[in-house]
Parts: sequence; structure tokens; C-alpha cells
Amino acid sequence: MCGKKKSNGRRRNVTCQDERRTCRTASNSTSTLRLIHADLELAVSHTTVWRAIHRNGHIQHAALTKAPRIEEHQRARLNFAQENMETDLGKVNNSSNFFENNAKGGKLFGYCSSCVVDEKI
Repeated sequence: MCGKKKSNGRRRNVTCQDERRTCRTASNSTSTLRLIHADLELAVSHTTVWRAIHRNGHIQHAALTKAPRIEEHQRARLNFAQENMETDLGKVNNSSNFFENNAKGGKLFGYCSSCVVDEKI
């Protein structure tokens, strides 16, 4: 911890302000130690940044977990898969030019510009 007390020991490479800035950057973030070190542009090693974060005591490393799937979303995905199991993929025209394919008339189109089905409406 940093304070005003006179110390007879070795000076730290990281100032109090840099240490607070390091902890503020690391707090509630998914950045790696090396990314934090690069963002702050401190003239110390990444190990020193690691020590400053661990010295704080309020920041702990935790593994990220996947968000749980909502049952409604799972049912919708299953229904979509069941409805499209018999789709003939030979009729799917993968084209990067969405408007050119739809300008020919009579084609199905949607939000996806890379998949246009070659069936007449």
C-alpha cells in the first residue's frame, strides 16, 4: 500500500497513481495481463503489473462461464432444424451480390445477403 510514511526500504517501480490506474483498468474486465500492461504503457515489466494487481486484494481472477441457454430459444432452434431438415441444399444459390439476384424477379429473399433460394414464389 502507498502512503506518506517514510520508508527505509527499496523504492517501488510503480507509483501509487500507476498502481491505482492498473487496478482500475483490471477491475471488471476480461483483458489479459499483457493487454493491461500494453494499454497503460508503463515502463515496468508485466510481472510488476501482476504484483500490483495481486497486492490490491480486491481483484481476483475468475474463469468465464457460458451463459445458460433459455428453454424458449432452445425450442426455437430445434423447431427450425426440424422444419429445414428436408431442404435441398442444391437449390441454395450462394451469391455475394444480393440485389442482383433479387432483381431477376421471382426469387425468395431475406435478411441474409449470402443465401438466396432459387425457387419461384
